[in-house]
Amino acid sequence: CICLSTPAGPIHAQEQQLDLELRKFRGHAFAQSTAATYKSQLRCYIRFCVYFGYAPVPCKALHLLRYIVFLTRTLSPTSIPCYLNVIRILHLQYGFPNPLQEPLFKYQKELLMRGIKRLKSNPAQQKLPITPTILKQLYGHLDIGNSMDATFWAACLVAFFSFFRKSNLLILSGNAFDPQKHLRAGDIRIYEWGLMLIVRWSKTIQYRNRILLVPVPRIDGSTLCPRAAIINAFELSETVFHYKTIYLLSFTKNMAPLTCLLFLYLTPLISNTPESDFDLFPC
Repeated sequence: CICLSTPAGPIHAQEQQLDLELRKFRGHAFAQSTAATYKSQLRCYIRFCVYFGYAPVPCKALHLLRYIVFLTRTLSPTSIPCYLNVIRILHLQYGFPNPLQEPLFKYQKELLMRGIKRLKSNPAQQKLPITPTILKQLYGHLDIGNSMDATFWAACLVAFFSFFRKSNLLILSGNAFDPQKHLRAGDIRIYEWGLMLIVRWSKTIQYRNRILLVPVPRIDGSTLCPRAAIINAFELSETVFHYKTIYLLSFTKNMAPLTCLLFLYLTPLISNTPESDFDLFPC
């Protein structure tokens, strides 16, 4: 039974608290990477509207068609739908219908995209796959007795054999470390047969609803053994003494993390390969 005779003051305070929690939960509806992408796309749309004096919400079909043409100057045809999606989200958040579903706009957009694809499409330029041969060539440029090189090498091998993205293995910065999300040293279990990675968060596990166990094999007598690389990196950085409390990979004894940006910076330097031609694994 709910009492409805509570004084207005306490009810108002409870409503304010509910509103605070509402904003908090809505603010965490998207993963950080997705929210950052949406913010960038929204910024692009708002700047376009401000420049031409258009109302962002509700928008007109002609303005949307012009925006699509504007996007073709810097984007491939396959990227344009992503930038239009944020316009859909913006309208729904402010209580307006989805402008992308307006029948006349849908027909005009279809014709426009056909022409754009016919005139602007280019063959996809995919990066070459990383092979064991390339990894061995990379190994030749490393000093495995150096903590930074050893940690870099361990990251390469764990990523290669686990099919991990950078976001699974490394953090963006030291301040971005979240022990409930990112891999820690304690999340790597070392066995005689190899490694077991305990993954609590990934692109497909964003609500901590399950734990993923990823086995990584031991390769005896090979420079490509991820188990040996992890043990060496841990010993050089003294990670073994902080088994459950620090980041997965560190390259100095004060536990400074190997971040995504540092990894991308080191890769072409170590490999003596232009950065545009070398990418170990996707984001």
